[in-house]
Amino acid sequence: MAKASVTQVTHQVAGVSTAMTGAFLASGSPFYSDAIDVRNSDGFASIIIDVNATGTEDVDYEYEISMDGTNWYLPYDTGASSVSVIKATAVVASVGIYAVDIQLACFIRFKLVIATDSTIDAFLFMQKESSR
Repeated sequence: MAKASVTQVTHQVAGVSTAMTGAFLASGSPFYSDAIDVRNSDGFASIIIDVNATGTEDVDYEYEISMDGTNWYLPYDTGASSVSVIKATAVVASVGIYAVDIQLACFIRFKLVIATDSTIDAFLFMQKESSR
């Protein structure tokens, strides 16, 4: 039987893994979350991101996959089309919930590109095998 799980998305701040709760992200450059182990996922997954911007809430969300948590790749389908983009348009509301296909590899991480300086909260909801 599967059970639902909530994982706080984290990122590196001065070399320390820190929860992405009220995290300040500067505009312009890509921001990456820490690796998230998804080996025991057996179902749905979605990421919820709450953005509080000083101007227009314009955030692009993507994810990358890895087999070892170190070497990262963009996922592609069999037609050589990238499936990494979660959302690539301006956020209409401050909170967005987006489906993510996490059963492609052992680890995933999220990439965010912010157009306006923002603070965010991010959580990953996924279904896990209850025996793990």
